[in-house]
Amino acid sequence: MPRGELYINGYDAYVTWGISMDTTSLSALLTPVPLKDWTTNEVRTENGTRYLRSALPKKDKRELTLTIQMSATSQSAFFRQYEAFCAVLESGVVEIRTKYQPKIYKCLFSKITQFTQFRREYATLGLSLVEPDPSDRPTYTEGDDTTATVIDTADTIVIGNETSDRYYALGEQTEINVQLERATQHETTIDFVSGSEATMLNISGAYRYIGELTVNANTAYVLTCRNGIFILSKVYEGGV
Repeated sequence: MPRGELYINGYDAYVTWGISMDTTSLSALLTPVPLKDWTTNEVRTENGTRYLRSALPKKDKRELTLTIQMSATSQSAFFRQYEAFCAVLESGVVEIRTKYQPKIYKCLFSKITQFTQFRREYATLGLSLVEPDPSDRPTYTEGDDTTATVIDTADTIVIGNETSDRYYALGEQTEINVQLERATQHETTIDFVSGSEATMLNISGAYRYIGELTVNANTAYVLTCRNGIFILSKVYEGGV
């Protein structure tokens, strides 16, 4: 399953939660929007029904169900990803975009149906949504997504101006190196979500830090460097 196919609330669903979709989900998104009932008038002395054609009905809300698959490297990782995804759904707002069209579907979460398949590290489930106003579908602009850069074990996160708008996803490694591109008095930050294991951040160079630099599993953080001092702040427990 290639990355970059499905985005939920601006995040690559496959990179962030191991979620992909099947062709029926794309069909559900592309199904034409229903219209509200026509304005009519029943006259007993006339055949048929009068339809007010000068007042074209507006688009109605619609309910849709996306069939999605969630996969993980282990059963424990699967449940952590599932809980993190459920936490996002509990916010109520679910914005969907696919690589196949530039429209963003602004939906509200309804429910998740019972798993139709479940095999330890894999499950198929139905995500039921309501699109309250189908006329409100903004067009995606390149760069709007919070696309995660996956960090491998041997990688080093270099903090600089070019990283301020990037989002990182850590894998299952227990350590990752962090390097400041150059000393600066300006505040520099990066956003990242940890992987399925707790990870130690190793700060390169003679820099100070406030608090612990060990991140919990499946948790969103902001790492800030201000005047040569690193500060690690937790944003959301249980993933993003």
